[in-house]
Amino acid sequence: MAPDLGTPPVPYGTPVRDLMETEVHDPVDLLFVNRVLRTAGLRPEGYRTTPLVRRIPACLRAVRAGSKDAALEMIVDHPAKLQTAVNALLIGTTSFFRDTATFSHLADDIVPRLAAEARLPRVWSVACSDGSELVSVALLFARHGAASRGRFLGTDCRPSAVASAKRGIYTPEAVAALPADLGERFFENSGKGRHLIPAISSRIVWKVSDVLSEMEPGLWDLILCRNLAIYLNPASTRQLWQQLHDSLSPGGHLVVGKAENPQLPGLERTGPCIFRKNSNFQS
Repeated sequence: MAPDLGTPPVPYGTPVRDLMETEVHDPVDLLFVNRVLRTAGLRPEGYRTTPLVRRIPACLRAVRAGSKDAALEMIVDHPAKLQTAVNALLIGTTSFFRDTATFSHLADDIVPRLAAEARLPRVWSVACSDGSELVSVALLFARHGAASRGRFLGTDCRPSAVASAKRGIYTPEAVAALPADLGERFFENSGKGRHLIPAISSRIVWKVSDVLSEMEPGLWDLILCRNLAIYLNPASTRQLWQQLHDSLSPGGHLVVGKAENPQLPGLERTGPCIFRKNSNFQS
């Protein structure tokens, strides 16, 4: 899942241009955010600054620094502190089958049709966080016996998030909330948690990658990119939607967050937070 930077929820379909910030920020705060993200190899110019600046106090607490200068010294000398700082600025929030209406549409319509096709289904989760949403989709394919022939890719710019996704261990409470036919069939005990069975986990590739700098080679039948665009500036948002649109196969689907509303020729909304690329669209 995409970074959750503390912005209050907004109604579905609110154009990203209406979420633009108007606050004026202390240059020292902007420099701090810039230094942290750039040291981590990320592009701060792609993000809206207000959510990041609001996370600075949490970032200082996370690295146990009394000042921004002290925090910057820490992240230079200790790579682990750098990851802690980045995680504090870019908090990933996700869960299995997040947003019932969206996943109901995936379960009832999109996944069954993809599973019935002879060719290999390809699914990419952008800013995947701990992987819960991509695993949710893989489970839907498994319900139709198609997970073993699918290709599932999860990417996130935070190495710690990708490491968590690779471990694939979830709390018993999280798994218990899944539909019984999925939680009981496809997870097994692993210490104090529940582990995704190898038959499915082996089909998922997890990769550290920043979508603002690197797109994964298409074409993809289903792309999940949820609650990332609302934290990007307008230029980066337009570029992201266009590149994801171009990465979709004809007839492919893009799943976004409730506050996101990509508006591109050849892309039409077909369900809650779900958009379809016109099969006949030519760029």
